[in-house]
Amino acid sequence: MKKVNVMVVGVGGQGSITMGELLKQVVLNNKDIIVTGTETRGAAQREGIVNSTVRYSILEPGEEYNERKAVHSVMIPAGEADIYIALEPVESLRSLNVVSEKTSIILNSYAIRPMSCVVDGAAYPELQNIINILKECSPDVVVMNGNEMSREAFGDFQKMNIMLIGAALATDKMPISYEDMEKTIRENIKYDIEDNLKALKMGYDAYKKAKTS
Repeated sequence: MKKVNVMVVGVGGQGSITMGELLKQVVLNNKDIIVTGTETRGAAQREGIVNSTVRYSILEPGEEYNERKAVHSVMIPAGEADIYIALEPVESLRSLNVVSEKTSIILNSYAIRPMSCVVDGAAYPELQNIINILKECSPDVVVMNGNEMSREAFGDFQKMNIMLIGAALATDKMPISYEDMEKTIRENIKYDIEDNLKALKMGYDAYKKAKTS
């Protein structure tokens, strides 16, 4: 039984929970994949920490389900994240215990400065310093500004989280197909469906381009 662990880290209002829900919904009708996960909701209304974990147990062809081999904890063990999606640079540093050299890290570079920076004048870390720390944990780091990509394409930041799902699909580590996620978006998102599908493709293409450049 193969296991795939995905963690999404961000702050309130960025769509971390929506991403986690979509990544679980997409496999609910797949008898060969068992999924579990949880959310840390923090002070979501005040741009507090909001994280999601998604854990897949995937049956190999011909394999029968064995309860003892499946994922039971909703928390990802230290070093066991296969994909680590950070929706905000500083938040990418808070849960690095789940990251190892096998982890594909996707970093959204758009900074949301906390009140300590806005009001008190505290320094926000340099983006390159954050990237360097991430690369010390895993060589597989891709950086994109999903907020700006969403603003340029749609006039707002609301599709950033869907773009980052597209990027996760492009890692080729997810146990789901691109078409599965398209279908899930059509079934579960009730507004701007075509724009969300476009955002999914933009994130997928941006990741692939970054890996080949």
